[in-house]
Amino acid sequence: MSSMVFPISTGRTAWKSKISQEWTVEEERAGSGRRRTLINQAEPAITFDLSFPALTRQQRDQLTGFYALMRGSFDSFWYKDYSHHTAAGQGLPKGADGKYQCLIVTGEYAEPAYKVENLKVYIDGVQTIDFTEQNGLITVAAGNKQVTADYDYYYKVAFSGALSVTELITGRYSVGIKLKRVIE
Repeated sequence: MSSMVFPISTGRTAWKSKISQEWTVEEERAGSGRRRTLINQAEPAITFDLSFPALTRQQRDQLTGFYALMRGSFDSFWYKDYSHHTAAGQGLPKGADGKYQCLIVTGEYAEPAYKVENLKVYIDGVQTIDFTEQNGLITVAAGNKQVTADYDYYYKVAFSGALSVTELITGRYSVGIKLKRVIE
């Protein structure tokens, strides 16, 4: 598992870049019409279909070099999706080990965030600097008080398919890539 981070700011992606979410559900129907389902995913399959419409030669080389370094889809890396990457005032659940888990929240659905940065932790609304964080788990002495946090989070992903580069004009390039979230 790599600790590398996607090298280009995804704030540079085109408006038509896409994010897809999928759950693989097996379904059986009885003759009566009764439905029975089975799922064996803990988290949704997420795909990022990204287009960078106007990269410089240096940015193109940085991205194609990173793709080669990851050996295509062989190795995973961290990706910050600039359309969905921040948590503010997020209440954190306390685990049996006494640590607090950072979360990625989408509507009513929450999943663990394993890489966070720009972390600020609050105990009953008062910011504290007396905490440690590792892999999205926060250790802080809070007793029975409410712990909340502000942070940016990343998704663990790998490339999916080929990297596509188009030269638009001299020194400007359009690059298309797909990333798939991986659970390791």
